[in-house]
Amino acid sequence: MTFISLHVTDDGENGDGDWTLNFDVNGEFNSHVFADDSIDDGQNLDYRINKFVDVSIDPFTTDLTVRISGLERDSGLNGGDDPLAIAERTFPRSDNFGIGRVHTIPSNPTAGDQVGDYEVRIRIDCLNLTTSVVSLATLRQAALWRLERENTKRERYNLPPLPSDDAALLERSLSYLQKKGWTIKTILGENFIFEGAGDRIDLRTSDPRPKKGKG
Repeated sequence: MTFISLHVTDDGENGDGDWTLNFDVNGEFNSHVFADDSIDDGQNLDYRINKFVDVSIDPFTTDLTVRISGLERDSGLNGGDDPLAIAERTFPRSDNFGIGRVHTIPSNPTAGDQVGDYEVRIRIDCLNLTTSVVSLATLRQAALWRLERENTKRERYNLPPLPSDDAALLERSLSYLQKKGWTIKTILGENFIFEGAGDRIDLRTSDPRPKKGKG
């Protein structure tokens, strides 16, 4: 699920608001902190969020519930932080969980010490996850040639080389794959089993660029 943008009709502050939004989708969480004094209810703007929450749907899932909460941050200067009004919507299985469409979720009327009036646009997509098996040797080799190039550049600037031990190489490849959306499901001996939304993992184990001859 992608949280696309925020539109505010009451920022809950005399001046510009300092907002933090929290996203809860069936118990999976993310958040977004807007810069201080960046929320202005008089500008009629859509504020970009572009945050994601991934939720697994199985045969036992009956609905997809999206709950948006947050704070108008006062940082103690004008009292404590004020809770924002809640925005919430449930997408049932009978509606295919809202998949494939863009939705607008408005906040509920404020209650108690809540402040703010807003709506958040979201998009719900279905990601067909696949598994991919990568050996420990491949993970290390895929990081090695990139690290060698990087250390060659660092040497030119008299910088100390980055560590190239087996643990450091493995960590570099795992970090790279995590940024690409792959997560480790299990480890079987020398093989790592990943799950992600791509077709398959394609890790280069050598520099694909043609080598330059000496002239």
